[in-house]
Amino acid sequence: MFKVQLCPECGVPRYITGEHRWMPDGSIVQASDPGNRVAFIETENFDPLYTGIGELIGVPIEHILTDASRRSTYGYMSKLVSPEAAEAVRSGAVDLELVFETMFEVARIMGYGNPSLVDVSYEHANDDYLVVRYVNPCSSPLIAGTIAGTVEAYDGRACGVTYVEPVSGTIDVTVRQSHYREELKDRLWLRPYSPGHGDVELERCDTCGGPTVLARYEWDTGRGVIRSKSTGRRMALVGPPMIDAVFEELEAELGETIPEVVVEAQRRFVRNGLYSYSEIQGGEKWLREQFARRGLGYIDEMKMSPSRMSLRLANATLCTMLVGLVQGLFELAYGVESRAEWQLDERRLLEVEVVPWKE
Repeated sequence: MFKVQLCPECGVPRYITGEHRWMPDGSIVQASDPGNRVAFIETENFDPLYTGIGELIGVPIEHILTDASRRSTYGYMSKLVSPEAAEAVRSGAVDLELVFETMFEVARIMGYGNPSLVDVSYEHANDDYLVVRYVNPCSSPLIAGTIAGTVEAYDGRACGVTYVEPVSGTIDVTVRQSHYREELKDRLWLRPYSPGHGDVELERCDTCGGPTVLARYEWDTGRGVIRSKSTGRRMALVGPPMIDAVFEELEAELGETIPEVVVEAQRRFVRNGLYSYSEIQGGEKWLREQFARRGLGYIDEMKMSPSRMSLRLANATLCTMLVGLVQGLFELAYGVESRAEWQLDERRLLEVEVVPWKE
């Protein structure tokens, strides 16, 4: 049985600090595969954002979100699941319930919610299936894809996934053997991360070696929920490449509408209480630490005044969400409406400029 071990000094699960590395370039990567990037971010705006995009374009986007999550999770879990463990599952040499409970405990630690096994048929047949109930999912479509990607890492076969919400705050996810959707076969491939430059130094716990800032969060591993002790906002460790891939795919199909929608949604989220005014007074030093703890990138340069805020962020990820974050911080600091412009180059250097809105 997988047992959650907490650091006696900072209280953070050992899995979090043992399986991930906070890098000097402002990123967080998987310890066993530095090319696999993760981020520690607020999740409460995820599903409302996805629903809003679907309403805007008149077409649900859950299948794109779920498939991106499946691929990202498979990339992450394939580095954790050894060939021996995968073969033991496929041959029936290991108790499936034990395997599932280990998977579920990792999900709880990462802040995804609380999963439990409802039903399973695993006979190496075409009609094999798995049903998992998720209470408190951090994002319904992303969680559904997470389960499918994890199953693929063990089983080796392509999986299809669907989900329903029997009651509020709970989803039932069904995974079956499937061929990938034809229109998604050549899309949403996730690019590996190449660590960049930076000199971010986060204070470290003397016992587990993880960033001491993680002690500012409450890790409820029973419910699968992580919350900031100061803001109450829910957090999770997610794969930003999958979210970036979704936004890029939607932008390719729909033009500039999607980035603007994402930026606006994030701006409102920040403006309505993600941070307090007193926190923002910390300026560049405070914001650099905020980005580094979340794995969002490295601030090369930042200038902030009532007339203008500019930011250069190297190794950026979740870029449209970051633009909304910066814009929301500017408005929160100076109590004004604003407009933002940004550009992202092929090296993942994000440049943002925010100025007060003028009619």
